[in-house]
Amino acid sequence: VEGVKNAARILNTTVFGGKDVITFGEESFTVEDGSIADSSLFSILKYDIIAGNQLSPFTNTKSIVLEKSLAQKLFGNDRALGKVVKLSTRMGINEYEVSAVYDESTYPTHYSPGFIINMQNENWKSLLEYFGNQWVGNNLAYTYIKLDDSKNKDYVMESITDLFLQNAQEEMKAPGIKKEMSLQPVCELHTAAQSQF
Repeated sequence: VEGVKNAARILNTTVFGGKDVITFGEESFTVEDGSIADSSLFSILKYDIIAGNQLSPFTNTKSIVLEKSLAQKLFGNDRALGKVVKLSTRMGINEYEVSAVYDESTYPTHYSPGFIINMQNENWKSLLEYFGNQWVGNNLAYTYIKLDDSKNKDYVMESITDLFLQNAQEEMKAPGIKKEMSLQPVCELHTAAQSQF
């Protein structure tokens, strides 16, 4: 869409229920706020990356970024980077390499999960591809967009709505579904009642 500089999708790993468990050695912890996200997330939302590459925290598709408090629970004062953790989610038990650690206390935000997995991860790919092709039923992911200065918010919103209707109008017709797109500034999310993050 013209006027969109960057975009990132985010999906909570417990969207279908269940609990995530992260393990390193003998240490295991339940994590209720894990996510999977596009790598572009880190250029849209501000995170204080205290270990790892600040511009590109995911080093590969098996990368996991941990929040500082979870990293400290797992590794104590030891260096977290390069360590391999096991993560049990609805997609099974898989190994991920810690590629970055961020400190949520530096930049408090509405979105500060315990861990973030690279959305290009092969364990999640088939699920994401399936829902990525569902224009009407895809209510699982949040999408953050960064606007450029060439177009105003209303123009971008109209373009997104047109794109949605081009792809979803026929699918909504039969069951009589009505759906609308909307944009909400990130600075308003922390106080918004509808915000789930």
